[in-house]
Amino acid sequence: MELTRLRSFLLTLPGAQEDTPFGPEILVYRIAGKMFALLDWQADPLRLNLKCEPELALLLRELHPEVKPGWHMNKLQCKLHTTQTSQTSQTSQTSQTSQTK
Repeated sequence: MELTRLRSFLLTLPGAQEDTPFGPEILVYRIAGKMFALLDWQADPLRLNLKCEPELALLLRELHPEVKPGWHMNKLQCKLHTTQTSQTSQTSQTSQTSQTK
């Protein structure tokens, strides 16, 4: 998925906002002030951290080798890192669904 489409998708989530509190190289997405995604938009391929339930994170890592623990994150927290942009949309949708339950 290209950067423009990914940013547009993340911002379609209800109440989502984008900012850059860590500098211009990392885009941060929040809902109600809480981060749900971090995007290293300069990486090739794009790198995306998504907030996720710990059990779902483990399952996604087992099913998809491109899903890794999030970079620059507490590994005990539920973060994902996908290096395959083709999986980004699917992983984003799965993560958002788990947050709304």
